Amino acid sequence: MEVRSEALEAGTILAALKAGHYYSSQGPEIHAVVVGEGSVAVRCSPARGVLLGGRGTARARALGEDILECELSLAAFAGSHFRVTVMDAAGRRAWTNPIWLD
Repeated sequence: MEVRSEALEAGTILAALKAGHYYSSQGPEIHAVVVGEGSVAVRCSPARGVLLGGRGTARARALGEDILECELSLAAFAGSHFRVTVMDAAGRRAWTNPIWLD
């Protein structure tokens, strides 16, 4: 598990965990997830795929070699949620908590 915390202090780390500022990983790194108007920008370690999954069959993806950043549409996730999954060349994954859209 990776935690985005202001400092390496117990209180700060606990606050980041409670706020959901963490992700799970088998190796790949997620450097940033920025939700914009109708899209999400993802920066990560070299990946073969960046996938968005949500309720039902809602999906979006970017596939390629050594993807370091991409922007994906959130049209299929309006009024619901999505989760970012990053997959590296070895098939290892990193995934976020659900990100809820208003």
